[in-house]
Amino acid sequence: SIESVYDELLSAAPTLEAYLREKQNGVDGIVVACFSDHPAVAALREIGDAPVVGLLDAACAAAGLLGERFGIVTTSKSWEPLLYAGVSRLGHGARCAGVRAVDLPVLAFEDDDDPQLTARVVETAAAAGGDVIIMGCAGMGPGLA
Repeated sequence: SIESVYDELLSAAPTLEAYLREKQNGVDGIVVACFSDHPAVAALREIGDAPVVGLLDAACAAAGLLGERFGIVTTSKSWEPLLYAGVSRLGHGARCAGVRAVDLPVLAFEDDDDPQLTARVVETAAAAGGDVIIMGCAGMGPGLA
């Protein structure tokens, strides 16, 4: 799981290597499935010949189709300023009502049928604000959506 900028950077090289291995088979598009302003997105755009999208930018763009302002629920508090900075850098900052953490590690979301976890996410979503809520971690399963 990716819990920090350090983890993001550690995951970037294997991500790029995976793309280079698959490139010979033909790649129609690339999704970097980490909810952050992941460095692999820019790197893949440099070396790739297919469209590249990260989950953060895609979610913010989709939220714009659904409402005026969005809030993001994320895992740990360390992601709050990082995600807000990424949202701003990607041009969505004016529409972001807030970024709030449930304050749990990514792997805590594996059991997304836990009613206590769901209640905690709902409470955090209310604090994040906005008329659209984005689940800000690829590890947050469909049971929480």
